[in-house]
Amino acid sequence: MLSNWLVRLWRDDRGASSVEYTLLVMLIAVFIILAMKTFGTAVSSRYDEAASAFTN
Repeated sequence: MLSNWLVRLWRDDRGASSVEYTLLVMLIAVFIILAMKTFGTAVSSRYDEAASAFTN
């Protein structure tokens, strides 16, 4: 009985799409975080330069 339940659980793919979407969202979030860490200081310094150009 338990083995039949485990086999049915293993072959059931109704929740697969939600897991795939969750993994996709997590991958996009990691990419955004890495991009912000990589380019964040460069973009911030450009904005600071532009802001100081307007104040002078």
